[in-house]
Amino acid sequence: MTPHPSTESRDESTQSLPFGLNEEIDLLEYIAAIFRNKYRIVFFSWLCAIAAYGLTYLQPILYESFTKVTIIEPEDLGGVSPDTRKVPEILTLVEHGFILGERRDNFIDIMIATLKSRKFTTLFIQKENIMSDIFYQHWDPDKKEWKDDFKPGLNEAFSVFNSSIRFVNYNQETGLLAVRMRYKDPTIAAKWANRYVDVFNQHMRRKSIEEVREKIDFLNKELQRTYLVEMQKAIYRLIEAKTALQLLENARKEYVLKVIDPAVPATKKSSPIRTRMAILACAGGFMMALALVIARVIFLKIRDVLKNYD
Repeated sequence: MTPHPSTESRDESTQSLPFGLNEEIDLLEYIAAIFRNKYRIVFFSWLCAIAAYGLTYLQPILYESFTKVTIIEPEDLGGVSPDTRKVPEILTLVEHGFILGERRDNFIDIMIATLKSRKFTTLFIQKENIMSDIFYQHWDPDKKEWKDDFKPGLNEAFSVFNSSIRFVNYNQETGLLAVRMRYKDPTIAAKWANRYVDVFNQHMRRKSIEEVREKIDFLNKELQRTYLVEMQKAIYRLIEAKTALQLLENARKEYVLKVIDPAVPATKKSSPIRTRMAILACAGGFMMALALVIARVIFLKIRDVLKNYD
């Protein structure tokens, strides 16, 4: 005779599982264990807090300075307007590529990526000659040489500068960009923040001027090759527009980044924050001590079950 399914389910539910897994959890047992070890838990928490507080004295004191800037998007320069064109359609496409093509929808993203790029960062490090300041632990200021034959490269300098010194934050709501510098000397940190913006403007202006000169040279060569009057007029307009664009770029000091609030030396350190580190370490030690007490209770229960397990 086949047993009823409900009977089978009852028989399976009453079977004993190994390691006491079918037993109900008694919270009072764990609470009692915590109260029995309350002094140990508190002592361990305070020990972690004191250790973290003491370790902060081994860390260098850093100051953070920042400059707030806004990104200047390119305007439609040059005087070549789609409404005033009276040349064939193919020439309007050429003009659009040379003049109106200067504007990009993702211009801000490109500028931020360039500002944080390896290429520009290493250029700033070389231009400002701050390699010895980045690796000041290995630099002998009296002898003006590296200690213990330490010779850092640009890749190492970029890694340190990018991860622990220079930070770039962009606020999409306000459109403001913050260039932050964190260093042991507040005066140097403020100087680097301001110089980073200045060097970036110089770099982007020089890069744009070089591109304009290349396009003007290209247009002059094309002007000598063509004999079509309409084509020559279009090329002359492009050369005139590009020349005006170059003059404007040379005259404008704040080319891409316009300074809203320059950096000043910080009066308070940014790290290490000893009180916060001690509180976090105390909370972490408290949670770890609780976990150890609960783990000990579970271990003892499993050990007793294993002794009685047949």
